[in-house]
Amino acid sequence: MALEKFRLYLEGTHFSLFVDQLPIKQVFEAFGRGKIHGDARIQRWMSKLLCYNFDVFHINGNENFIADHMSRNLAHFQSSTTISIIGAVNVLLVPDEWFHQFPPAYADDPFFAKVYDLLQQGQTNDETTQNYSLDTTTTLLYYHDKLCIPHALLQQFLMTQHDSLEGGHCGITNFFNKVDPYYYFPKMCLVIRQYVDLCLQCQRHKPPNRAPNGLLQSFPDPKGRWTDINVDIISGYPEVEFNGRLVNVILTIVCRFSRRVHFYPISTKFSALDFIHVFQHLYMPLHGIPTIITTDRGTQFTSELFQNYMSSLKITSNIAVTSHQQSNGLAETKNKQIERYLRLYIDQNIEWPQLLLIGEYVMNSTPTSALDHKSPFEMELSYIPRSPATILFPTHSGAQDNAAIDITEKLERLTTAARHAHKATFQRLKDNYDRRHRDIEFNVGDAVLVRTPLLKSHPNAANHGQRRKFLSEFTGPFTIAAKSDNGVNYTLEMPQSYKGHSDFHVSQLRLLKSLPPDAITAPQPKVGFKVYKDGSQLVEIDAIVDHKPRKTGFLLLCRHTPTTKHPDGECVYYSATSLRQTARDLLLAYACEKSLPALVAPKDRHLVTPPQTT
Repeated sequence: MALEKFRLYLEGTHFSLFVDQLPIKQVFEAFGRGKIHGDARIQRWMSKLLCYNFDVFHINGNENFIADHMSRNLAHFQSSTTISIIGAVNVLLVPDEWFHQFPPAYADDPFFAKVYDLLQQGQTNDETTQNYSLDTTTTLLYYHDKLCIPHALLQQFLMTQHDSLEGGHCGITNFFNKVDPYYYFPKMCLVIRQYVDLCLQCQRHKPPNRAPNGLLQSFPDPKGRWTDINVDIISGYPEVEFNGRLVNVILTIVCRFSRRVHFYPISTKFSALDFIHVFQHLYMPLHGIPTIITTDRGTQFTSELFQNYMSSLKITSNIAVTSHQQSNGLAETKNKQIERYLRLYIDQNIEWPQLLLIGEYVMNSTPTSALDHKSPFEMELSYIPRSPATILFPTHSGAQDNAAIDITEKLERLTTAARHAHKATFQRLKDNYDRRHRDIEFNVGDAVLVRTPLLKSHPNAANHGQRRKFLSEFTGPFTIAAKSDNGVNYTLEMPQSYKGHSDFHVSQLRLLKSLPPDAITAPQPKVGFKVYKDGSQLVEIDAIVDHKPRKTGFLLLCRHTPTTKHPDGECVYYSATSLRQTARDLLLAYACEKSLPALVAPKDRHLVTPPQTT
């Protein structure tokens, strides 16, 4: 057997086994699932093969080329050089035919053709050839002892120097310094800069070395006390019993004008219905109904029940952008303050809910620069309620005489001071924030990359099966479908298999650099957005062209997105059940066109127009 012959190189290493018979791959997959074949001969073969570490891949007939002794570049099949790794030794195999490509490339090159022709004729004293030399043995052209790279081989040269294992996807300066002493071709600086800038792998994997995108934006000024509120949830606390309920989460509600805050201990099973209960029984008796509520993207706040409840009360529901805490910054600040307070005074984990009320009083009675050095209590009540400290150390009676001053006049004065303090505080924060960020704005239709951690369980096929440490920095590209009025939040066109939110802050995006018409780049294969457990990738479907019934359900003939191999789009049959998850909109449109409600999921059948009888 071949494996026994090459056992010296294969044993102890992982390798790939390519077969042209699909049943061979299926036998290995069956053994991997624990299914033992009944044929004793196959069992004997498998006992000898399973001591090796390898993966089996099937090659279709039209792709099964005749094997030869020359190695092939697995990263780019067009390359004539390849790297073979055996243990810790790298072996670069260069076939003789590789150097035979240079002479005709020189002869047809618009820059080197004249020089090459003159040197072949022996005219070394010509002004055009004075800095060039021709190796008579290899017929290679040199400029100041630097090998000249013709345009026809320039792409392969750049791929070898930049994309290969020994290239390492280095940056522009390092790439130029590595190439310049030994090689020469026209417009080296421009070509190298464009090649590195447009390298999709570099754009996906390298973190940006510039200041983060996006300047700090202000919210509309709140119209009054408790008209605009921010809501957030703090999780991670130990579960304890409080007032007859098990709680392990804190619900934060804060007024954007007065900065007064309420903390409610709740459970992690907190639902939209539970929030409505807290809102109606604990919040509304104190402050009434607000006009604007800003929340994060928790399932409690994005649920249909919560949104319908907000609409019924004429409350505008603003949902923060994913992984951008500044969009709900006031609640995040209060969260940090109460977390710090609990850490300072906690003795036993069971006591943390009992400290919330005292911590709430402390935060509401503490002056802040955002309120012109007044406390939230003063801004809302015009005075600070008494505390145990005032009993032990009484203040001057005049300071506590609330009736001596007209409450209305004092509140108006405090309101004016608070508005000016809000603007001054925001401007100070903005100046500090903007110094470390840069102003950038994308346009609708631009292609952008998204930070991979934001996609959570939906990384693209390039990241499938990778450990967290090996994930790429960015995933994409995706097209911008819309942008907000302030130009910092963008809605992207995401695949139908993506179940998350399609709104992202500009700081989480990277603009995919456009490709100039004359730029030289490495071929970039299209990467699927999703990979299934069997290793197959999710493909994009352009249209559903036909259907046929089967015993259970329907099969639909779908046309894929055109590729180089299939310019008109490959047509493949899929079950209606699988398309309900990956191409719901196309399936719904086709079901309406053919009046077939059975194609779609039961919850969508009311959207399909029933057949019309004539």
